[in-house]
Amino acid sequence: MPKRRLSYSKTNQNMLSMKRLLLLLLSVLCCCCIYAQRTAVVTATATYEAPLNMSPMEAEYEAVRHAQINAIAREFGTIVTSESHNYMRENSNTSSDDFFSYGEMDVCGVWLETIGDTIWQPARREGGMVVYDVKLKGRIREIVSTPPDVHYTFMYNGTDPKLNRMRNSTFYEGDQLYFNFSSPVDGYLALYLVDHNNSMTTQRLLPYPAQSDGAYFIKADTTYTFFSEPDAEPFVKDSMIELLLGCESDHDFNQFYIIFSPNQFTRANDHKTADIDCRQLPPSTDYASFQKWLSRNRRRDKDMFVEKIVVAVVKP
Repeated sequence: MPKRRLSYSKTNQNMLSMKRLLLLLLSVLCCCCIYAQRTAVVTATATYEAPLNMSPMEAEYEAVRHAQINAIAREFGTIVTSESHNYMRENSNTSSDDFFSYGEMDVCGVWLETIGDTIWQPARREGGMVVYDVKLKGRIREIVSTPPDVHYTFMYNGTDPKLNRMRNSTFYEGDQLYFNFSSPVDGYLALYLVDHNNSMTTQRLLPYPAQSDGAYFIKADTTYTFFSEPDAEPFVKDSMIELLLGCESDHDFNQFYIIFSPNQFTRANDHKTADIDCRQLPPSTDYASFQKWLSRNRRRDKDMFVEKIVVAVVKP
C-alpha cells in the first residue's frame, strides 16, 4: 500500500507540473496576443494656428489631425512629416493665394474611432493667425505590423502617372479623374469621396456603383487604372463610370479615403443618389454612418490600410 501511495503521488505531481506549464504557456500566448492588439482610449487636444487664407473647414480638419497625432504619440510613439502648400491661381482680372496642407505619417498607432462629441472653443484672432482649440476622445490601436506597401496615384485628364499626376493636391473644375493602384499582395480595395461642401456627403467610387461586390478585388503585382474605359477589366466594362470633378464655390475641398486590406470586407451601406442635371452621381451615405462603418472594420482588421487625402477643386 505505501508503495502504491508513493507511486500515485509522483504521478499527480508530474501531471500537476505539466498543467502548470501548459497554463503558463497559455498565459504567455494570451499576453502576446493582447499586446499585439493593444488599444487605448485617449483624450486628444490641440491648439492650431491657421493662416488667414485657410478656410475654416480646412483649419478644423488640421486641428483634429494634430490632436489625434499628439494623442497617438503620447501613447505609442509617432513619427510624423507634414507638408503645406500655397497655391496661386490667376485669371485675367484677379489673382489669389490659397493655402492647404497634407501630411504623411509614419505612426506607431492608428485612430480607430471618435467617442462622443468633438468640443471646439470659439476661434479667435491672434495677430495674423486664427487660433482653433479642439478636444476629443477616441480609441486608438498600436501598430505592430507593417501594412501592405501599396502604390497609388490620382491623375487628371489622362492615365499616364508621370504626365497626368494630380497637380499640387489640386484639381480644376471639369477635370476628369483617374486613379492608379497596385499592391504587392492580393486584397480588396474601396475608394470613397467626402464632399466637404455638401453636408459631408460620402460617395462610393469603388467598387463601381453597379457592382454588387463588397470591395474591388486586387490581384498582386497588377497595376489598375480606374475610371478609364480602355483600361477597365472585361467584367466591369458595363459597370465602369467616368468621373468629372465639379465645385460649388471658387475653391472646394474634398477628401478621398483609400481603403485596402488583404482580408475581405464589405462596403458601407449606401444608397443610390438622385441624378442632377442628367449626371449620374455615385451611391452615397452620410458621413457619420461611414465613420462608424470604417471604425468597426479597423477594429476588426489590423491589416487594413486607410489613407486620407485632402484635395482642392478650384474653378480655372
